Amino acid sequence: MHKIVRLTASGAAGLALALGSLVAATSPAAAAQDTPGCVTKKEYRKIHKGMTKKRVHRIFDTRGWLADGAGGGFSRAYLSCNHQHVAYIEYATWPPPVKPARTTGWKRWRLYSCRC
Repeated sequence: MHKIVRLTASGAAGLALALGSLVAATSPAAAAQDTPGCVTKKEYRKIHKGMTKKRVHRIFDTRGWLADGAGGGFSRAYLSCNHQHVAYIEYATWPPPVKPARTTGWKRWRLYSCRC
């Protein structure tokens, strides 16, 4: 009988831990750290040479827009959350062997000037 109680108690403790982790991951504090559609300076600093475009988009929570393109690659622009800066990321697609294709080359954090 004691073994059943111990197993049940440890099972309940594991379930409580799992549920606690789930609640912490979906808490307002965690949601406030996520910035879909814009880039924070902290997110920008996480980008390093050689990262794939897919990984950059996952960190930034946005696809940005095509800023420039030529034979050896292209760059994308991502608006900052305060709408005062733009993060420019260059992606290399040439020369072979760029593996994987579309990896980051350089990055720039510039003031945003709308030419509207």
